[in-house]
Amino acid sequence: MEKGLSKNTFSLYKHSFALRRKELEDNPAVVCFELRLTSPLVVGMGDQNIHEFGITLQYPWGTPLIPGSAVKGALSSFAHRNGDTDWQKSALAADGVAGKNSRVMFGGGDEEGRANGGFLDFLDAWWVPKTTSPFKRDIITVHNGPYYRGEDGAWPDGIESPIPNGFIVVAPEECFFFSIRGEKGWRELAKKMLVKLGAECGFGAKTRVGYGRFKYKYTSHEVAVRIKAMKADELKAFLEEKNGFPSDQQDAFTEKAQELPYEKRLDELFHRYCPVKAFLGRLEEASVSSWQDVSTIYKQLKKRLRTEVDTRDPLVQQIFALCEPLAGEQQRKDREMWLWKYAPAAVDYLTGRSTDEICNFLLEYNQAYPPLADFAEAIKSLEADGKSEKEMLEYWEMGMDELNLEVNKK
Repeated sequence: MEKGLSKNTFSLYKHSFALRRKELEDNPAVVCFELRLTSPLVVGMGDQNIHEFGITLQYPWGTPLIPGSAVKGALSSFAHRNGDTDWQKSALAADGVAGKNSRVMFGGGDEEGRANGGFLDFLDAWWVPKTTSPFKRDIITVHNGPYYRGEDGAWPDGIESPIPNGFIVVAPEECFFFSIRGEKGWRELAKKMLVKLGAECGFGAKTRVGYGRFKYKYTSHEVAVRIKAMKADELKAFLEEKNGFPSDQQDAFTEKAQELPYEKRLDELFHRYCPVKAFLGRLEEASVSSWQDVSTIYKQLKKRLRTEVDTRDPLVQQIFALCEPLAGEQQRKDREMWLWKYAPAAVDYLTGRSTDEICNFLLEYNQAYPPLADFAEAIKSLEADGKSEKEMLEYWEMGMDELNLEVNKK
């Protein structure tokens, strides 16, 4: 079993699993989810077997399985131990009466001695086929064998040789596909309880020594929602846990990179998904003071940066404002170099701004390029109403006066 399934068996099982998964996920009355093993799992260890230890396998493929009855039994016991009287199992209650919540979810005896069926169906949890070798060998080592066999004079003094006994388990990192059918509110509650049960108590045998523990495996959509809600600290921890950027979350990372302000600790995020913000962030982080500094940072990001630059982007405008004053005579002459692709026209600074924002901008503008003189024509091209245009032109004239520039009013 350690060698795993044959290629034909694996292929047949994979096909059957895909059909079952689609059928259940398409059923609006069923909630489906995956749990990932964080420790070895062995279900059915006490079942009859030609070996000393048993394990539950699914006919006819011989694949791992957690029967629905085992899922239901483990969850009802978990609820009985951790809940109030509303969750008590009839089999464990002194009066044989199940709590009202337990009767709804699992079934059980009522006050009149009638047996009730639960409102939910706990279906078999199928193994998710990712590899042909879901099994591994584990060992239980028996100490003091003669003592436990009842041999005369034997004593558990530890001087007897220990005897290792091998048995098969499902390996950590394997996943199981769980499904619960029934009323939405109750099946969603059962799902939450199952996730908690898997993390805290586990399924199968040897749970007291840590076997059978599971961790919830978020769907791609759920991960995307989580990423979008994360703060910088949470995102950093998430990336460290995943050891990188999951390939199915490109859109979520792109949105997050555009939303968050640049931070050096998340530089790789911006480098990959918003390189123009990484460019600006690195320029500001380095407090660039020479064209050589600018050129070094640009070369680091050149392959990621787009060849087509949107000069209406405030990030692009800030990059140009930082870099242009450091350009030398050679860079100013060569209008084909990358710097001039980042050069906004006057109208680019005004597009998307309100009249008040444009007026304040014109008063504070102090860049050499584009010259403030260019903004008169840019204002007229905005197709603003007459009053707004007149106000903006007045502020433009005040800005020109501040810089002691001549105003051409033709």
